[in-house]
Amino acid sequence: MRLRTVVVPVLALAACHKNVDKAAIATRELPGFSIALPAGKPALEQLDYSQGAVQLDAVAGTGNVVRVAWEPGRLFDDSEIMMIANGLGSKSSAKPEHGTGPHGVPTISLTVDTDKGPIRLVVTTCGARRIMIMASESESLARRMADSLACHPDAAKEASVDTVPWFVQLPAGWYSMPAPKGQLALTDGNNAVLARPIEHIKDRAEVPTLLEKLMGAAGMPMKVDAWNGTRYPLHATLEGKPYVGWAMPVDCGALTVLLMGFAADDAAADHLATVVAAGHCLAPGEKPEWPEPPKAEPPKP
Repeated sequence: MRLRTVVVPVLALAACHKNVDKAAIATRELPGFSIALPAGKPALEQLDYSQGAVQLDAVAGTGNVVRVAWEPGRLFDDSEIMMIANGLGSKSSAKPEHGTGPHGVPTISLTVDTDKGPIRLVVTTCGARRIMIMASESESLARRMADSLACHPDAAKEASVDTVPWFVQLPAGWYSMPAPKGQLALTDGNNAVLARPIEHIKDRAEVPTLLEKLMGAAGMPMKVDAWNGTRYPLHATLEGKPYVGWAMPVDCGALTVLLMGFAADDAAADHLATVVAAGHCLAPGEKPEWPEPPKAEPPKP
C-alpha cells in the first residue's frame, strides 16, 4: 500500500474588502526569523520553533487578516501550492508565480480567489522550514511583509526541526516509509498510519468537514464521521481502492499531532487504533527510533 502524504493547508482567512495596501508595518521577532507585520487584533499565536503561526485580525482597523505560518519542509512546488489554494476554497485556476526573496531564497506566490475575497499567499524557506505569508485583499501588503523577512535559524533547533513529537512501539512487521519533512508514515505493507503536527484545533466538531475538504483537495477523497469518543471514523479511497480508518488529534505541547490510520477492514482499523492509542508525546530530549523498511532480497542467480 502506498499513501501520498500531504501538506495540511491553513484555514481560510475572512476578508472584508478594505484597502490595507499602505498599512504601516513593524518588525517582529519570531522563532528563527523576523518579519514586519501590520497592527491588528491577535487571533492566533503559536511560537514553537519547528511549526507555528501568528494571525492578526482587524488589520489597521479593517476586517482584513494577515497570517504568517511556518513548518518543516522545502519550498512548495506548483502542484502543492495549488493544493493549498484548493483547500482555501479557490474559485479560479491562477498560475503560481516564482521569484526570489530578500534573503536570496526562491519564493512561490499565488492569489487565491475565494468567496470571501482574494487571499495573497507568498511562500519561501528559512533553514529547514518553509514560511507561508498570507494577506487578505492585498497583494501589496503580502509582498511588503515578504520583502521584510530576515532569516536567522537556530542551528541547534534546526537539527530536530522535522521530528514529529510523538512515538509508539510498533508491532512486528511495521516500519517507517519515506515522508516529507515534518511528517511520519508507517506501514506493514497493507495498513498505514500517517502523522504530522498541525495547529491546535479550537473546535473539534469542525474536524470531519476540515479533513474531508483538505484530503479531497489532495486527491484523497474520504468521508469522516463525528467523534465517537476515541476517534473520528473515516472511509477513504486511495489509488482506487477503498479503506476504512480513523483520525485522532493528540495534543503534544504547543502542537497537535494529527494521526490518521488506514486499514483494509473494520477489525484491522480497530486493532490499529488500539496500537496507536498506546503512543505518547516525546519527552524533552527523547529521540524516536522507527524500524526501517525491510531490505529487498537479492535476485536469485
